[in-house]
Amino acid sequence: MRLCFLSFLLLVGVKISSAQPVLVEVGSIVFQIDTGVEASFPCLLTEAGNLNIINGSETLSFLKADDHAWVYPIFDGRIEGEWVTPSGDTLFKGHWIDLLRSTAYRIPLSILRKGMTYPANDVLPAQHWDFAMGPDAHTGTLIFTQPQPLLAKPVQASILTASGDYRYLSGSFAQQSLKLSTFDGAHLYHFDGRLTPEGALSGTFYSGNHFQSQWTAKPVEDLFGAHIPVIVGEQLPPALLMTLGRDGEPVPLDLGASTHALTILDITATWCPNCLDASRLLQELTEGKAETIRCINLAFERNATKDPAGAWDRIDRYRGQIHPDAIWALGGDASKSSASQLLSFLPPITSFPTVVFIPRNGLPEVYSGFHGPATGEAHQLQRAIFQEVITRLSH
Repeated sequence: MRLCFLSFLLLVGVKISSAQPVLVEVGSIVFQIDTGVEASFPCLLTEAGNLNIINGSETLSFLKADDHAWVYPIFDGRIEGEWVTPSGDTLFKGHWIDLLRSTAYRIPLSILRKGMTYPANDVLPAQHWDFAMGPDAHTGTLIFTQPQPLLAKPVQASILTASGDYRYLSGSFAQQSLKLSTFDGAHLYHFDGRLTPEGALSGTFYSGNHFQSQWTAKPVEDLFGAHIPVIVGEQLPPALLMTLGRDGEPVPLDLGASTHALTILDITATWCPNCLDASRLLQELTEGKAETIRCINLAFERNATKDPAGAWDRIDRYRGQIHPDAIWALGGDASKSSASQLLSFLPPITSFPTVVFIPRNGLPEVYSGFHGPATGEAHQLQRAIFQEVITRLSH
């Protein structure tokens, strides 16, 4: 512990000339969502000065901006604050700022010296649960991807909906109390609940510090609601769509004539974590197939019509890390109605992401929503469906 602390002092006190990030301090980051309500995640600092936050099975790398701030380039998130005199457990106090909303949207946080500890988790009564949020009779399926207790390991879960999933949820289930949290750089979700005497789960859902809702879940035997709907388009796409350039000028996007056997239209957004998962899978499944498959990412961004240059700046930062070889275009504002209006040859757009497979000869196939890698068996089904469609339509 003394050596780790010395490394930490070196990190904040002097410049370290290391080419590769080396882990020097392991701890946790705690978000203060509401009075007495916290969401905690393991985190670590690197000699390069970056802050890595462990969200379930993924790692978010917040890059050092200066001695008191880090930025997350994918979703324009920012953590800033002040270092605390290193005599106690708290190392840093500050805020997470969601720049995609406004600089006023802030959630208090602390970075602690100590790492995450988990209680002796109990066995969950079921793996699949019929999940309902607020007044809805059915919102989706709560699935525990790691339902059995593991020593010093968090419970892992996700929630499937008709349009996507809640990505990586992790936490604990002990003494009839369930706590699950996720942080992806764009959203901070926390579920606080209990197992009732009737065998159901119920509690409060927190979306950051701006929204709360009651939720319930009842055990079910089988996984359901995990099938992404497919719709075969009734007509071929038009030769040209008019998208937005950096100055707001109309830019034609040709979905028609192509030497490629298959065009994949990824209706996406830089603010959408489910879109991130979908684009990553499409990049993987089309790797090395540029001669037969054309990939187009059509983004719908916040304030696109008012500030197209700002929207393109976000796209440029985003696409360097997500499917950089794809053709990118700015479709319009971040709304399903804007997407539906531009893509009028398709059924109404009901989800970001929506993936459209357009064969050179034949009608398009539309897949609304996406179940990402946090959903376990549902993601394996999603992957198999996309692989089959790509193989069938690209030959």
